[in-house]
Amino acid sequence: MLIVCKRMKALLFDLDETIVDRGETMRRFLIEQIHRFHPTINLPVDAYVTSVIRHQKNGYENKLKAYELACEELLGDTSSAKDLFSDFKENYGREAVPFNGVKEVLEELSKRYSLAIVTNGRAKCQNAKIDHLGIRHLFQVIKISEEFGAKKPDPKIFVSCLRELGCDASNAIFIGDNPENDLKPAKKLGMKVIWVSNPHFDVPQEVDGIVDSVALIEDAITKV
Repeated sequence: MLIVCKRMKALLFDLDETIVDRGETMRRFLIEQIHRFHPTINLPVDAYVTSVIRHQKNGYENKLKAYELACEELLGDTSSAKDLFSDFKENYGREAVPFNGVKEVLEELSKRYSLAIVTNGRAKCQNAKIDHLGIRHLFQVIKISEEFGAKKPDPKIFVSCLRELGCDASNAIFIGDNPENDLKPAKKLGMKVIWVSNPHFDVPQEVDGIVDSVALIEDAITKV
């Protein structure tokens, strides 16, 4: 059943670093992970967390490779990397951390707009984050790249989301932190775009709004 957007815009959200604080979520997971693997893998917690996060390159590096690089750095070999990666695939996302105030704002926005999530990532991890936050009911459409079979910036995943919303691109806003994966393809399709500022990226030039947090998004939406 299609949800038809009337005069009001649909809001399409990225998940990680937009709704979910990926850095804090990962940090907490890695602390819990290394405690569970002790004493099989005996490493200082801080050194382990710092190394894995650094090698993940803001979440965009292949996770197995990140574990291999961290194990090589801290243990001198990569023999534990596969076990850590398997554990990551099984358990990551179950205790996702949202940015402050985001859940409350999404509750309010859902009363006035059709909401959707378009995210890259593994289905199990991303679904676990959404369910842990208790926000699934707020979104009419959720597109996860592994389930869909294409990932951002491929326009197909955006187009499919808009089609299910029953909404033209001109009546939709995309909200995300990654200029290349989130904003450029959405803008090219005719959507308005709002950048959630992220220090890992240069400030994008072609945006319709900039916010420091989704918790502050309402004013930016009214100006689009």
